Amino acid sequence: MSTRPDSSWIVNVAGPDKAYSYEMNLYETKRREGPDQIAAANHFLDPTWHIEISDEDSLRRYTNLLNLSEENKGSIDASKMMEIRDVLIEDGGATFLHYTMGGMNFSTNHQVVFVPQTRILWMKTAEQPWQEVNLSSLFS
Repeated sequence: MSTRPDSSWIVNVAGPDKAYSYEMNLYETKRREGPDQIAAANHFLDPTWHIEISDEDSLRRYTNLLNLSEENKGSIDASKMMEIRDVLIEDGGATFLHYTMGGMNFSTNHQVVFVPQTRILWMKTAEQPWQEVNLSSLFS
């Protein structure tokens, strides 16, 4: 028996040689992978969902992440990924900071960068700085 989410989630995971994006609704999980890079925003991309993407802000975030990934190809480490994640949407990035959509203000509520080799997790919430969490003792 497994625990199902109570809302839809998109979770990106990476190892030294592969990266995946897991798209989960209440009933099903689909794994997506890319040839060289993987990115996700706030919409499912796996074509078997048969969903038409109409969220322009999410598409813009996704495209911006792919562009930044391509611009920094070969030099992305944890520090560079955090820099990429900190780029605001109006500056060609994917992060919302008091961004207005539909008359309401939004901010990205959390971001995570994980380095599998060192087992160090970096977390950031809203306007707080990145925090390092060393998970190596949990996996030894």
